[in-house]
Amino acid sequence: MRLLCALIIFSAGAVSVPTLLWKTLCAASCFSIADIQVSGCSRLTKDEVMRWAGINTGDNIFSFSISTVTQRLESNPWIFRACVRRMLPDTVCVYLEERQPCARIRLDRMCLVDIRGEIFAPEGAEHERLPLLEGVSRADIADPDPACRKLLQSALELVMCLHERHQKDFSDVSISLDKVFGLTMQQGETSIFLGFDEFDRKLTLLQMITQDLSTKGMTAAAIHIATAQQAFVTVRDADHAPSAAPTKKVRG
Repeated sequence: MRLLCALIIFSAGAVSVPTLLWKTLCAASCFSIADIQVSGCSRLTKDEVMRWAGINTGDNIFSFSISTVTQRLESNPWIFRACVRRMLPDTVCVYLEERQPCARIRLDRMCLVDIRGEIFAPEGAEHERLPLLEGVSRADIADPDPACRKLLQSALELVMCLHERHQKDFSDVSISLDKVFGLTMQQGETSIFLGFDEFDRKLTLLQMITQDLSTKGMTAAAIHIATAQQAFVTVRDADHAPSAAPTKKVRG
């Protein structure tokens, strides 16, 4: 057995492996896969990964192509990167890096945006409890002009700031992208104008405003956060309609 393993290691480093030896290895029962180890998956189960990989226990460990299995795995929308290794004599190790979604975006169908800003379209994307980006077309994604590129980057920054605040459910949050006015976040019945930058500081001011309104039993129809130090608030009246009174200026 040790001699055979040594021969395999030597052959793997050679320019080619003799056909007869390769056929012998592929038929050898001592190289039947006894264990498939999968790590790095949380969205996918081990069984799902094995189905996408197309390998099973009992198969010969040399009966598949590493590159082919890797390509099959990386064709799954949830898998960003896959690494497959043979551990002789009978173990296959699969290491995965799954995509981490941070927002939804509606193109020709509901898609997700990962933390790198890449768009992917897994099944069930519409059920993810993530902020919804609106006002973007597939053409904007495929060939963005400088203004659109800046806007998309701003949207990703805002989304990451929201996630850093550890809120679990963003299903009622949508973010509209506008090249002139920047980002407007709709949360419930409140429109929040956030512009293009300073989102972390602006969200801190927003939290102060919403807490203050809550203690007073008031709700906002619109909050325009001009800078991280100043905002204008339009409150709703008792009938939940925007008040006709002038907006209230708030300073952070």
